[in-house]
Amino acid sequence: MDMLGERFCAAASHVASLGYTPVYVSLHGSQNYGLAIHTAEYQSDYDFKCIVLPSLWDLAEGKKPASLTVDMQDGQMDIKDIRVFMDSVVKMNPSYLESLATDHAWMFGHQAEMERIRGLVPELLKQRGTAFARVCEGLFEEKERRMCHLSPSVKEKIERFGYDGKQAHHMYRLLVMLRGFEESGEMRLCAPENERALLTDLKLNRYGLEDVQDKIVQWKREIQALRMSIERRYGEPKDETAREMIHLSRAMIVAHCRRDKHEV
Repeated sequence: MDMLGERFCAAASHVASLGYTPVYVSLHGSQNYGLAIHTAEYQSDYDFKCIVLPSLWDLAEGKKPASLTVDMQDGQMDIKDIRVFMDSVVKMNPSYLESLATDHAWMFGHQAEMERIRGLVPELLKQRGTAFARVCEGLFEEKERRMCHLSPSVKEKIERFGYDGKQAHHMYRLLVMLRGFEESGEMRLCAPENERALLTDLKLNRYGLEDVQDKIVQWKREIQALRMSIERRYGEPKDETAREMIHLSRAMIVAHCRRDKHEV
């Protein structure tokens, strides 16, 4: 087993130790985009998303589906009940679609269902491309609002630079992703080679605030134009593939609970 495989197993073991049943763990963030930085100046985290299955008791007692973030040794792990996870997938949230599109994932049971769900992502994008574009534009605007927001976690950065470069980085990455989708109909996680220097410079706050604000004006025009182009091409979102993905996820819960009942 390689180092990444060991990280997946350690992540799943940690989730199990918290009382959850992990079924799928994937890398999340810069490691997927080809944008990880490992220098004296900056060390990229290893972040994960983990899908968990509810127990029969969870369902019987009407417990709220799991949705939490836990700290790991060198990053964080986002733990999501499969119902929460799949709802976000079919709403076309790129953060969740990324978890299914990445090559860096491990399955812990229910492999046939998870492989089918992963395989349906291209068809989901065809049917719900307009929703994908709208969500990307909405996230872009959200990150613009947060870029200069003085929160405790980025207080030092805001006071020094006037903005959080990580938010500007995410804005441009969303634009690059939407460009790729408009051109190819695919969700390309890995940033093109010719964009990586700019993305890295943004993350590290190597541009002045006014320069970044000027760039954002141009980016907003482009992302709006891309969204309108995609809307014309794909039309209103369709639900067939989304329903199949949800059905598969519910079938996994049923199968898990059938086994779980013997332990009640």
